Amino acid sequence: MVRKKLEPSRRKLLNDVWPHMGFTCLSDMCNAAGTHILPEVWNCQCPSHTIRSPSWPNVKAPGCQAIAAWQSMLQSLFILPGHSHHQLASPLGEWLTPLDSHWIWWHDPVTDTLWEHRQLNE
Repeated sequence: MVRKKLEPSRRKLLNDVWPHMGFTCLSDMCNAAGTHILPEVWNCQCPSHTIRSPSWPNVKAPGCQAIAAWQSMLQSLFILPGHSHHQLASPLGEWLTPLDSHWIWWHDPVTDTLWEHRQLNE
């Protein structure tokens, strides 16, 4: 975003979205395969899987202009040009660890199977 040299008014709109969404990394905005931006992220709706610390700021939902700026930023920085399903231009690649406790559901695109991740009692 720094290289895009966004005007201050646009940066202000985007700064209204970041705290609302609760993200720090692109991977937080993507499906488990790291290939697509999640639909709720595109629409500035807080994903149900986002776990925030108690110290995270509680802010109001962004307005229409902020949502439009958000979608434009995602499109210009991350999404494959002309792709209507928000496919990343550069997929994120393999996970560094096999399981992530923040993800409840896993989708296997090869078999089109949905798996629920459950914590095992020690």
